[in-house]
Amino acid sequence: MFLGGWALSVSRPYAIVFIAGRVLTGIGACGLHSVCSLALATILPRHRHETFFELLGISSGFASVIALVRGEEIMQALDWKWYSRVALLLS
Repeated sequence: MFLGGWALSVSRPYAIVFIAGRVLTGIGACGLHSVCSLALATILPRHRHETFFELLGISSGFASVIALVRGEEIMQALDWKWYSRVALLLS
């Protein structure tokens, strides 16, 4: 669902299609995050859960801030379609 939403986002130049693709990408990302968190909670020993999920939250916060700043720089320099297509290939 994540990659399908991303592919939909870059497939057409219309804003409504882009928004619909981003919605699907968000739903897919939520599913990926939930499954990964559940798998790690199953694998890790119980006394390590707090530490691991705190580190996961901190890194997610930093990534959100850095992504906004770097994404803005990239979008100012290049077209959003180019960036989205490269990101789809890397995914």
